[in-house]
Order: sequence, then structure tokens, then C-alpha cells
Amino acid sequence: LAVIFVLLNFSIDAKLQGVSVTGTLSCNKYRQRNQKVELMERDVGLVDPDDLLAEVHSDHEGEFKLTGATFEIGKIEPYIRVTHNCAAKPGCTRVTEFDIPKEYINGTTYVMDYVVLDIVQKRDKETCK
Repeated sequence: LAVIFVLLNFSIDAKLQGVSVTGTLSCNKYRQRNQKVELMERDVGLVDPDDLLAEVHSDHEGEFKLTGATFEIGKIEPYIRVTHNCAAKPGCTRVTEFDIPKEYINGTTYVMDYVVLDIVQKRDKETCK
């Protein structure tokens, strides 16, 4: 009975929050087509992994648009995760993450313009086969 109460209480406090983002992927001044772009929501701890809100591949012009929403108790922490091979070693892929400012939650679309992938960032992860 206590477990049911906790679950009901959680569902009452959780609010639907969403975000939309657009951009154009770029590497060495060239648009990057067919790259995986994921709209994610960061969660804390090992018990609650980050949530995938939406996923697309950039189009023939390197452009992408994502919209997603999730129920969360506090403010969501959205970001995009791009899987690509720009500035990666041969046979490797890089994953680069870009945070979405909180003012775009439940608001206007976050327009990233050109998302430059050739600048290696601190949080980048590279995977080689």
C-alpha cells in the first residue's frame, strides 16, 4: 500500500516538460548529413539513466529538428547528443553533447544555427572498432 501511495504521489508531482531544437551539423565548414542526433534529458545517478526524448539523422543539408517531452518532478536538463566521425581517428566515432539552455523548456525552439563538430570538447567520447 505504501508503494502505491509513493507511485501515485510521484505521478501527481511530475509535470510534462518539453523542448524543441534545430540546427545544422558542420565539420571543417562542410555540412554533415546522415549523422545521428538524439534529444536527451539528463538524470542523476545509476538508478535513473538519461532519457531519450527523440532521435533523427541529419538530412542531406546537415539539418535536424527534434521535439520531445517527458514527465519530471524538477526541471528537465535537456541536451543533444551527436554521434559522428568528425575529428575522430580513422575507424572511430565521436559522441559530442551540447546542453540546451533552460529558458527553452516549454518555450520557443532553441535554434543552434551551425553546430561545429570539429572542435573536440572536454566531455566528448571516442569509440574505436
